Amino acid sequence: MNSLVTVVLENSRRYPEKDALIFGGTHITYRQFAEKILTFSDYLKQKKVKKGSKIAVEADDSILFYTVFLAVQLHACIVLPLEKDISLYHLQEILKSQKPAMVLSQHTGEIPAAFFSASGGHELPEDEPLAETPAAIISTTGTTGKPVTIVHTNKSMLSTAVTYLSRVPMTESCIVYTAVPFHLAGGFRRVLAALYVGATSVISDRPLSIETISDAIHTYHINFLCTVNSDISTLFKGEKEQTTAISEQIRIVETYAGRLTAATVMRFYQSYPHSVLYNVYGTTESGCLLVNNTAENPSDSCIGKPTELADIRLVDENGQPVTQPGKYGYFTVQGPMNMREYYKRKTLTKQVLTDGVLKINDIGYFDENGYYYYVSRVGDIMNVNGYTIVPDDIETIAADYPYIEDCACTCVEVSDIGQLPVLYVVTKDGYNKKDFLDFLMSHMEAYKIPAAIREVSNIPRTTTGKIIRNVLPMLTTI
Repeated sequence: MNSLVTVVLENSRRYPEKDALIFGGTHITYRQFAEKILTFSDYLKQKKVKKGSKIAVEADDSILFYTVFLAVQLHACIVLPLEKDISLYHLQEILKSQKPAMVLSQHTGEIPAAFFSASGGHELPEDEPLAETPAAIISTTGTTGKPVTIVHTNKSMLSTAVTYLSRVPMTESCIVYTAVPFHLAGGFRRVLAALYVGATSVISDRPLSIETISDAIHTYHINFLCTVNSDISTLFKGEKEQTTAISEQIRIVETYAGRLTAATVMRFYQSYPHSVLYNVYGTTESGCLLVNNTAENPSDSCIGKPTELADIRLVDENGQPVTQPGKYGYFTVQGPMNMREYYKRKTLTKQVLTDGVLKINDIGYFDENGYYYYVSRVGDIMNVNGYTIVPDDIETIAADYPYIEDCACTCVEVSDIGQLPVLYVVTKDGYNKKDFLDFLMSHMEAYKIPAAIREVSNIPRTTTGKIIRNVLPMLTTI
């Protein structure tokens, strides 16, 4: 099969009366989902929408969103996911730059119920979607600057589901609870993987909490949880009795968009003794590339072993392979899940994608057992008086101080000295700056001690919880 929509239509024959999606209390079976997909595909034909046209859809209703996402593949169109509650200004920017043929958004009112009044009787297209046809244009989260848009094909989207499922034990018996932004790659890839394997996805637009998880267990009998690393701390806010009870029902917890510390992993298993925590490393430009089963390797910053189809290599500054365990290198990946290109950015595409090999803006290393470890983004590493400092090292220790709610580290350039680390903190009641500094001095090397500690009201993060470091110096201190 060349596309995800073909797999989903096949699953509608295998599991016709099984729930495919649950959102806002609405259940839709695989049979009903297939009918809606075919109905919308027919609508595109009736409207004489040209092949290759862009169809923008706002992520406010997941059933609408995934119907459109997959239906456009049947018509050889390209889906353009829009964030939930998108501002009119941002929407106008997209209309100007992307020029979609159709926009399904609360701002346009172009979502008549007739689109999805599935009545059955639809015929499957004679021709299967072509593997190399563009299927989606996706925005990055913009952690290093202005977000860029990425073109993925039917082949790369399908391959991403295959890579994810090769190391994450999601099966057709799973009832998957996702509480992540589903207009971004990390969010919709989990749901598409569930649809690929014939599982049920319970999609929530409520903030993740012990209460929402418990409600979902009671109402939908979920047994698989997808979240982002920045929400892991939320899982520790329940009483031991609560978390143990959740652990008896949810056997798999999968997280992404960041590294995990050994301390976090240990705390997870203390709270959820019957669950297994998987950490997934991936990129919007490619797919789910490395997966770590933390029950097998709970080490700091371990991001696991390569997924099926992902040829992971590390290279040095000269592009030469890194073959020595423990030596830092730049991540590269080759495989069918790689993007086609950056949208209308030929020069940028050539800089990162050569002969099918994608250069990733991350630094890491591997050990003697083939496990890979995340170190830092390329631009985040600091050089302080000849010492190399990774911001995460300072942040991890600072976060262990009981009166720190959140923190982020960056550097400042000082003439005649060079770079110095600066730590931004969101504090809790009881915080004492001198006591905090003493804590840092007793837990890290002298050259890592921040030159300044600045109290702020919040740490700027993307919707997946990643720190936006270039904004830190602009924050107003308290």
